[in-house]
Amino acid sequence: MVMGPRERSDSGTFVETVSLEDVLGVFDAVRGPVITSSDVAEELDCTTEAARQKLTRLYDQGEVDKRKTGRVVVWWHTGGTPPTPSERAPESGEIQGSIETSLDEDRPGEDIGETADETTEDPIDAALKGWSYGRTDEEQAANETVAKASLEWLRETGDAVRQSDLPLDEIAEQDPNDRKNDTLWRTVIRGAWQHAAGLGYIEKPDSRAYKWGGAGDDVQTDGGVYDPTEEFR
Repeated sequence: MVMGPRERSDSGTFVETVSLEDVLGVFDAVRGPVITSSDVAEELDCTTEAARQKLTRLYDQGEVDKRKTGRVVVWWHTGGTPPTPSERAPESGEIQGSIETSLDEDRPGEDIGETADETTEDPIDAALKGWSYGRTDEEQAANETVAKASLEWLRETGDAVRQSDLPLDEIAEQDPNDRKNDTLWRTVIRGAWQHAAGLGYIEKPDSRAYKWGGAGDDVQTDGGVYDPTEEFR
């Protein structure tokens, strides 16, 4: 699916275009009983980050529940009431009413239950704060679109990955400038990820591996802002 640029309000914040009712409707539209944030993103033509935020709000309201299976978080409709902290069960492989199992979501210092135009900053936006690459406003906007798409994928994946693991064909579909996959990695994605690592949003298990960490975690980083003009090995 090719997603166009997200609409911003006059104040510069993202305009909310997907309602909680729209997300609940996906449970009827998609063969279940469980769905993923990617199902919501595909059905409602939004980013997986926006889909995850909406599902998390529904989770807090007790409308849905979730668990992590393998590398994917699955959600199902409960229609109940929000669980109390004592009711939240420890991580488990069984589907049950109140369970906190998402290893790649709800990290300390990161409240993804609020939308990007509310008080809490979108973690993807926060990970790219201070990062800008491109000679013109148009080029900078295109690079930001690609960088956000790559970070959303990394956050959704939750595992340590290398360049060869990236779905560069899918990410390239969102590039307004229609650049080659290798160019996007060398000149945009790698630099954005190094910058996010310097801010504590990405872990660096080794020099060529990346993993979403979330701000406030004790992560291993190279630090600093990556310069995409440096030589690549």
